[in-house]
Amino acid sequence: MVELAFAWLVAHPEVSSVIAGATRAEKVVQNAAATDWELTAADMGELDQILPSTPGPGTGNIPRRRGL
Repeated sequence: MVELAFAWLVAHPEVSSVIAGATRAEKVVQNAAATDWELTAADMGELDQILPSTPGPGTGNIPRRRGL
């Protein structure tokens, strides 16, 4: 499930990085495995149906990316 959560975060252009903590070596391996996931538009659409109240850019905990 962690891999899916990380892949979902990375699929959003307003998210520039995913910072994950790990207290055990197994968790580091699990976190790194998330880089193998690439969600398709169909995957994202299905997740949007499951998570309909997910905040969009500039709302909630996912801030809009500021220009440099």
